[in-house]
Amino acid sequence: MRTAELTLLNKTLSEISIRDSLTNAYNRLYFERYMEEKISNFNPDKDTLHLCMFDLDLFKKINDTFGHGAGDEQLKFVVQTINTIIDNNTILARVGGEEFILVFSSHETTSVLNTLESIRKTFEDDARHNPCRTTASFGLVRYEKGMSQKQLLKKADVCLYNAKETGRNKIVMADTPFNPLDC
Repeated sequence: MRTAELTLLNKTLSEISIRDSLTNAYNRLYFERYMEEKISNFNPDKDTLHLCMFDLDLFKKINDTFGHGAGDEQLKFVVQTINTIIDNNTILARVGGEEFILVFSSHETTSVLNTLESIRKTFEDDARHNPCRTTASFGLVRYEKGMSQKQLLKKADVCLYNAKETGRNKIVMADTPFNPLDC
């Protein structure tokens, strides 16, 4: 009996260590370990890997106008919504306040873009009808052999920044090949 209780407790502690307590998305620690494994085992002849960094547009306004409870509900909505759209070859991690990362394994770029557009449109539609909601901006990068996790994140962050600077509520994908000197 005691062994079963300890096993259950260990499983619970393990799950807590890799999940964000508010949204139940994976946390930054899990994401970083997951990416280390994906990058070290990447085979360009058979694997594809896309990383999308996104955050909520004007999220501070939600917190300032409606309170942090409304902001928390928006964050939970984001995770719940995305989890109904993505498949088992995709992970979602919350890596900052309103900043998230999606990692798509074994997907072609067109499929990734279609999924992201579905997510973006869902957020846009909901924000149109609910003042406690907001849209999101997305920066997408396709992994290329030789990129480090840091370089991949930097490139995704540049794309996200570009989406924000050019009007928000959009997806911007890196369209240039990887150059290690850029990072």
